[in-house]
Amino acid sequence: MKIAIISEYNIFTTLGGTEYYVDMLLKGLCREGQDLIFITKGDEPEGVKVSENTYGFPVFFLPKTNFEKEEIQQKKVSKSWEIMSPILEKFKPDIIHAHT
Repeated sequence: MKIAIISEYNIFTTLGGTEYYVDMLLKGLCREGQDLIFITKGDEPEGVKVSENTYGFPVFFLPKTNFEKEEIQQKKVSKSWEIMSPILEKFKPDIIHAHT
């Protein structure tokens, strides 16, 4: 099964309880042999950075952005969605799990 996990929480840029949970979820799915990608926030202001992590699946780091009020209020589609859409269209996941 092809699974895309989307979360701003990740052990690559911050540490905390939710980051640890997301990491355990990713490791568990990987151990089960799932075809997996992880889309998360990055620290760079421009471009998507891709890293093949030690677990063997690609991690897509989205550019660091400041969201407009309308995006936060869900009155306008987020710039992040415009960046993620081509990644998801190429991977064609069976399941998308957004953990925010």
